[in-house]
Formats: sequence, structure tokens, C-alpha cells
Amino acid sequence: MFTESKFVKKLKPYVGVILLQFGSAGFAIVAKAALNEGASHYTFAVYRNAIAALLLAPFALFLERKIRTRLTTTIFLKIMLLGLLDPVFGQNLFYAGMNYTTATVTSAMRNLIPALTFLLAWILRLEIVNFKKLPSHAKIWGTAHTLKTYPAGLSLTALICTFGSLQGTVLTFIVERGDTAIWALGWNTKLLAYVYGGIVFSGITYYVSGVIMKEKGLVFVTVFNPLSMVIVVVLSSFILAEQMDVGK
Repeated sequence: MFTESKFVKKLKPYVGVILLQFGSAGFAIVAKAALNEGASHYTFAVYRNAIAALLLAPFALFLERKIRTRLTTTIFLKIMLLGLLDPVFGQNLFYAGMNYTTATVTSAMRNLIPALTFLLAWILRLEIVNFKKLPSHAKIWGTAHTLKTYPAGLSLTALICTFGSLQGTVLTFIVERGDTAIWALGWNTKLLAYVYGGIVFSGITYYVSGVIMKEKGLVFVTVFNPLSMVIVVVLSSFILAEQMDVGK
């Protein structure tokens, strides 16, 4: 029983990141379909993170009431920065790029993340390369780094999504001033994408990624990104009718 439990414990991070890639691939398909219907990438990011925050907040308040630490100024600023980097800048750039390309191309570009993550982690001395013992253990940065001083993972994710949504709202009003139509909601693919993105991609993915990074390291999570591209290539050819030219 002890051996089985130990094996399952070691297997969990791998199963977790693989499931994350399936969730990521599904979101790429739904997001592209929503953008094809005319969804604004600014409001997309706002709604996605607002839904994630509303979903996670009750669980965070109830499940983490005993482990939630005081929100210091330093932690608050880190959360604000994390909310600005991904929910605002990262997601808007992601959707803007997807508007002009395909779901497959966008997913393929994510394959640059492991190399860039490793390089940045090494430059910032967050990753120690030990050639005698590979893979070496990565130190934690970003969300996982903040979890060191603020261990309440669900609360952290909810706060990042909340501040990201608020900052994104300000950005949207500045860039899309006067255009209220972009905020309209209806029973369509756009609403499905907002909800899917909020629940699966922002809510579950942020939390699970942070937990896995805390245990296995930053590079471990990103190195599985190519799997998402393969899934997107297959799904997009059927769902979005994207042509798959073998050899090109």
C-alpha cells in the first residue's frame, strides 16, 4: 500500500499537467470560434477572469479560512502585478494574435514558453542547472513564488483573477471608449467561451498550475505545452475546418 501510494503521489503532477493541456486545447478551439463570431479580445479577458473570480471566491473563503495569511503590501503588489501580466497583457495579446491566425498557430507559439521560461528562470537565478542530475529542480517564480508567502492557492488565484478583471475593465474603457456593444452577452459561442475560459482556463488551470509548480518547479509545467498543440491540430481540423497541410 505504501509503494502504491508513493507511486500515485509521483504520478499526480504528470496526470495534472496532461489534463491541463487538454483543457488548454479545448479552450483554444472555443476561443477561436468566439473570436470568429466577433468577440472583442478586451471584454473576453474581462469576462473570463470575472467568472473565474466568482467561481473560486466561495471555495477560497470556506476551504482556506484557516491557512489564509495576512495580505501584506508586498503580497498585494505581487498579486496586482500577476493580474496585470497575464489577465491583462498576456490574454489580450493571445486573443489579438488568434484573431489574425488560427488556433493551431497560436498553440504552436506556446511551444516557445518552455525555452523562454527556462532562460528567464536561469537569468534570474530561479533555476539551477545541474548537468549531473537532470532534470534539475526549478525554483518557483510568478504564481508559485507568491504561494511561498501566501500559501492559500485558491484565494491567490481568485485575487489574481479579480484584479486582472478590474484592470482589464479599465483598459477596455480606455481603448474601446464609446463602444458599448462589445459588452453584450447572449446565448452563443461567445458566452460559452467566456464561461469555459473562466472555469477551466483561468480558474482550474491557474490553481492547479500553481500547486504543481510549487511541487515540481516552473519549467516542469511549461515543458508539456507541445502536447496542447497536437490536440489543437486534430480538433481544429474537425471543429473549425482548419486545413492541416502535412509537410508544410
